[in-house]
Amino acid sequence: MPCPLVSRWARLPLATGMSLLLTVAVPAPAWPATGTVTITIRHANSPGQGTQARLTNPQDGHCYTLRELAPSIQGDIWGVDNGTDKKLSLYPNDTCTKESVSLVVNPKGSYSGIAFHSFKLD
Repeated sequence: MPCPLVSRWARLPLATGMSLLLTVAVPAPAWPATGTVTITIRHANSPGQGTQARLTNPQDGHCYTLRELAPSIQGDIWGVDNGTDKKLSLYPNDTCTKESVSLVVNPKGSYSGIAFHSFKLD
């Protein structure tokens, strides 16, 4: 004996419920990183001295430029200490373009001896 066909009207509540569920689904918000990013510059003519700029709980996806964080800092060798819980990408330009990533610093990692102009957390 063949199964009775479900009418088009009986399927309507299921289809409506599914589309409503998909409409209400909201993407997860971006959370700021927890921790501090420390940028260090050491002057070539004074290797023992350095100047630092710190950024606590930086926002994900925001392109931070060194000019924005420390406009008065000038020097030769930059270093970064990623004391946050997220990956940090360094860029040689002020636009944080994905094609120009110089280096990725893992959470709680650090790197020195690289010149960069901007960074953002992923």
